[in-house]
Amino acid sequence: MTQRRAELLLVFVTLLWGGTFAIVKAATNDVSPSMFVTMRFLLASVIAVMVWPKAVARLDRRLAFEGIVLGVLFGAGYQLQTFGLTLTTASASAFITGTTMMFVPVIGWLWFRSRIRRRHMISIVTVALGLYGFTRPDILGVNIGDVATLVSAIVWAVYIVLIDRWAGPRATDPTAQQSLVLLQFVVSTAMASLGILVFDGGVPVVNITTNLVIAVLYCSILATVVSTSLQTRYQGYTQPVRAGLIFAAEPVAAAVVALVAFGEIWDVRQSVSALVIIVGIVIPDAIALSTNRERSSES
Repeated sequence: MTQRRAELLLVFVTLLWGGTFAIVKAATNDVSPSMFVTMRFLLASVIAVMVWPKAVARLDRRLAFEGIVLGVLFGAGYQLQTFGLTLTTASASAFITGTTMMFVPVIGWLWFRSRIRRRHMISIVTVALGLYGFTRPDILGVNIGDVATLVSAIVWAVYIVLIDRWAGPRATDPTAQQSLVLLQFVVSTAMASLGILVFDGGVPVVNITTNLVIAVLYCSILATVVSTSLQTRYQGYTQPVRAGLIFAAEPVAAAVVALVAFGEIWDVRQSVSALVIIVGIVIPDAIALSTNRERSSES
């Protein structure tokens, strides 16, 4: 596997993620948020067990603990995002979710006292300004959907920090990594079932429609099992900074799909703010990539 082919596969993963926002948005007309997440991860869990049978036997006490913690964060992130999608637009949800990378260095500093680099500080300030301009809470009021999505981004930032701590050292043990992924799916299913009481009022809504069937199949198979498998297997073939740049295109892909699917069009303020957010997300990786190239040319 060459680096170029691996990066093309990561682009494919990014496109899969970007398509989920519009697809889930359409499905929320036919299903309550936590019920959809339950269906998504229940099917993903069944498929994962079939695809990774050795992952079940590989589970030990430590993997179980780490997988449960990651699963709680994984499930909470998806429930909050899906709930938020019922109250905001697909493109807004995608761009707010994209701020996850801004929170990662902050969580690392708060939890593990990891140093925040200057480029990350620039990114945090830039994304914060773009996010404020995009949502304009001082004029438009606080949108609960945007707030829920922003909280989900923070939850995923914690998840990413812990994934780096726990899954990273197991790079040579793919079965252990698969065990962690499988357990996340199972825990997310259980959490979503409990979430029916919190987000769905205890009464799940399910109307079997074509949109719902497509959304469940797409999100379970393509955007969960396939994308997670590809990312876990091939991200190691490229540099982390290049992977970050590729994944930063997810909000753009989501906005294009939302434009085609729902005709979501932004005004000038939203368009400029979205561009500022993208620039802020890309800044750390772009600076790091440029620095690495300069060092390579000097050597």
